[in-house]
Amino acid sequence: MSLKNKLILLLIISGAILVSLLYIAFQLTLRPSQQFQKIIFVDKVKNRMRIALTVEEENLTLLSANWADWESMVQYVLFPNPEFEADVFPNEIFREDLLYLFLVTRAEEGILFYKGYKNNWFLDLVNMNIVPEINHIRSLINLKPQVVKAVISTGAGPVMMVATPIRTKDRAKNLVGILFLGRFI
Repeated sequence: MSLKNKLILLLIISGAILVSLLYIAFQLTLRPSQQFQKIIFVDKVKNRMRIALTVEEENLTLLSANWADWESMVQYVLFPNPEFEADVFPNEIFREDLLYLFLVTRAEEGILFYKGYKNNWFLDLVNMNIVPEINHIRSLINLKPQVVKAVISTGAGPVMMVATPIRTKDRAKNLVGILFLGRFI
């Protein structure tokens, strides 16, 4: 074997050893496991969702509190009329960036007004399957009139729901109804 062939063989062997060492180093130190990558990804998504959900929850809470505080909302609950619905609940508020769900009920029972985003058939009360949750939230507010926030599972996906009591403006501040606002997550 000539010196030239010995050098080539030595280079090939040393190259193979170097590639093997680099591969082992990469497997052991540089590349994190897929499980570890998944944990990192899930944590990042959770943190981003938590921030986004907090902002959305605050926006919905403020909006529902403002709308439930209107004197005319109390009058509407006591004496529902289509003119008020047309003026106060126009289609423009049901945009993808604002509201998906709007519901007004009396304090004890009865849904006065319901509207879903773009009035799609799959966002009606039957398909959304939210009547039990609405009744549960209504019972909570009847026990202690305060804002209730929840994420509920519906037939169309998870919805962040904010329910605000509608009260009279007199000294008694009687509970007359409940305003529900919802956004899909």
